[in-house]
Amino acid sequence: MELETAARALRLNRSFPDVDRFVTHLRHAAALGDPPDPHTGMPPARAWSRVRAEAQTAAERLASLHARAPRGLPAEAQAELDRQQRRLTTMASAELLPARQVQVQLRHREGAIASYRVTVDRLDVATALAARYTIILQDQPGARVPEGRLALRASEAFTDRLELLGTQDAAMAFAALQAEGLDVHEVVRGAIGPAVQGAAGPQLLPLTRPALSAVLERASRDLEKVRVDDPLPDAVTLPTAQAGFGLVAARKWAVASPDLGPVKAWFRARGLRALVYPYVVAGSVG
Repeated sequence: MELETAARALRLNRSFPDVDRFVTHLRHAAALGDPPDPHTGMPPARAWSRVRAEAQTAAERLASLHARAPRGLPAEAQAELDRQQRRLTTMASAELLPARQVQVQLRHREGAIASYRVTVDRLDVATALAARYTIILQDQPGARVPEGRLALRASEAFTDRLELLGTQDAAMAFAALQAEGLDVHEVVRGAIGPAVQGAAGPQLLPLTRPALSAVLERASRDLEKVRVDDPLPDAVTLPTAQAGFGLVAARKWAVASPDLGPVKAWFRARGLRALVYPYVVAGSVG
């Protein structure tokens, strides 16, 4: 599948969702056979959700199938039963993108103040956008909380307030978490998905094959200025001068090799900078 190849061509680091999980989820969603989105080539929302639901029940269904499997089936019926068993076995072990996953790590503790690194993985099935938020924040747990329990206590304290994270970019997430009463120092967001955001969506690009884009944003109190290297500026929220944090953001693209030249020329003609990686289309040369 071309989108799987495109995802790997983006060369994503740990600031992004796990690319293997993204590709696995994408492959299984596409295999369901639902018509893809006409603009992006991505499976529809119901396919992403159905794959997760099937994976969650696959082990139980497989055990039931084994228990009820009749003997001496005609060849065609046995072949269908074997096919179902193979699919359920594959789904039971599939490592997919989580709908939402929160991990809290203690960075350090100084007196009454503890600093944490919080990672939130999120898949928005409506937009097929997978995002990882890496958040640095502080809390005052009190001196009586033993260090071994700090991460657990913080997870219990933060998780409900992190529910709001969905498709917000880094600046919006920073402001929203602050509004929830969290002492936020930094939000890094790495997101991968269809190249459809902003005024310069893929319907305007000279594409003949599916494309993906990935954006990396960092909103931090350590940054004083705003620097956005993104051909889709409408997709990035810019902090105000009074926000108390700066922002850096950059987007990169994966397009089919035959589209590389025209896409780069499209960006240059509009005075836009873009990091574009090619992926090889099956059956093509080079």
